[in-house]
Amino acid sequence: SKKASKRRLWEGENHHIAPNSKSLGTKNETYDEIFKKFATKSPQTPLSLLAARGLIVGQEFILTCLLLASHRVALDEENRSPEYQPTPTILSTFQPTTQPSVLSFAWISFILTTAIFSRISSESNSITQKEKLQTRGADSLFMALFLRFLAGVLQTLTASYSSDTVHALAIGGLVLHLLACDFDYANGYAESSGVDTKGRPPFKGGTLSLTAAFFSTILLASRLEENVSVYIFVTYSVILFGMYPAARHRVAIATKSKYKAVPFAMTLQLVFMTFLLMSTNEAIFAGAIFVTLCLLVPGWVYVLQSSKMQLRGPWDIAHVS
Repeated sequence: SKKASKRRLWEGENHHIAPNSKSLGTKNETYDEIFKKFATKSPQTPLSLLAARGLIVGQEFILTCLLLASHRVALDEENRSPEYQPTPTILSTFQPTTQPSVLSFAWISFILTTAIFSRISSESNSITQKEKLQTRGADSLFMALFLRFLAGVLQTLTASYSSDTVHALAIGGLVLHLLACDFDYANGYAESSGVDTKGRPPFKGGTLSLTAAFFSTILLASRLEENVSVYIFVTYSVILFGMYPAARHRVAIATKSKYKAVPFAMTLQLVFMTFLLMSTNEAIFAGAIFVTLCLLVPGWVYVLQSSKMQLRGPWDIAHVS
């Protein structure tokens, strides 16, 4: 019959197609019986790979904490009145003479690690290094001049709002930044397609994520009183969320086959710098979230993989043997 002929074509009896050894069965078979017959376990992702992916999520969370902690430190530095009590941080437990040295050492080691291993990356690009440096240099100069004149305006943007409202909106923007971040690009996997790379290098870390981070930065900067503080804080945010993602992408590419411990070292450096600017309770709370994102969630996903099944049967597309 016509149906039987189609069936033979499907199972590959008259073609060079590997027939499926399992038939669909009779009408009396239940769904559970069919499921047991055709279900197989899905290939598992190694725990090390899941932990590396979770590490980038934890690193992005630490960057947002670093921005908030730096803003609080800037507020404490501006308020020098005798009745003002600054928040005690872990850095304040060091001797006053050693505090700048400790923070400077942490930043210099992080910058050198990022610069060295992003340089090792063999990522191909139609834009030459000279052209990229010229473009980034021009952008940095324009940004510096623009922000210097804009600093006075930023202070008056939220003058009619309370500090609690500003901080709540800023935290909401940073949460949106985390949710919209392109973590595939941060791990060195995704590349934007259909972009003319002969022109200005595009931002590939997630446009919505970048916009949300800068929205929070503007809100926080409006609470600073001095123009110099506003300028430094906004420039600091541009480096963290606008320039660092591209360097992290190149580091991820350079450390896929070797130097696999470098991303872990960079993340620990960021954690150390962030915790220095936090109080003890804040550091414990942020550390708990960081451990959850980097260790507990990947471990939970790895355990759940054992329950993941996939169905393959005669209804699938035939494959050439």
